[in-house]
Amino acid sequence: MKILKILRHWLISFFRKRRNILEPCLLNYIPENLKTNDREPIQIFNVGEFLFFRCKPDKLSNPYNSITLAELSHNRSGSEKAPISIPNDVLYNIRADKNFEKYEDMVVCTIKILDLTESNQYNKQFTDAKNNSARILLLHDPVPCMFPHCFFRVWYNEEVATMDNKIDKKYNELRNKLKHELASMIYTETLSQVG
Repeated sequence: MKILKILRHWLISFFRKRRNILEPCLLNYIPENLKTNDREPIQIFNVGEFLFFRCKPDKLSNPYNSITLAELSHNRSGSEKAPISIPNDVLYNIRADKNFEKYEDMVVCTIKILDLTESNQYNKQFTDAKNNSARILLLHDPVPCMFPHCFFRVWYNEEVATMDNKIDKKYNELRNKLKHELASMIYTETLSQVG
């Protein structure tokens, strides 16, 4: 009987991964509309849509200043016709190993999308004096307890920046350009593909 239970669990996990289905959200305090519930990512963004980022109040003027440029998490609002989240949703704790429901010591930074590429993406290129290139792309990446989760992914010379490889340290000029881009989003409260 125990072997059947293990086999059943393995088969369910296997097919979920194969179909890119996430495990269900087991946190009862997360509102139902924020749970992924097998919904597919929406990789098209909307002009006028908002991004929400949580940070400490003393970091609000430039929350990206002291972080590694690898997968900067945000929530997306969705379109006016099909809303996905509101600003305070980004304050929910979605990690079961932490023993609280909301980040009480954080505030929400809001960024409005002003324009996008023709394919409704934010996908911006940068170069430095040595002909190195960097690219920053906004991706919708639902997690079980937060369907609106998205993040900025960064590439340097077509290599993805991760927390493990810390590649952004190798490209100081590009890293500074990307941080300036992100800081300008905070200062202006807007995201723009142009400029």
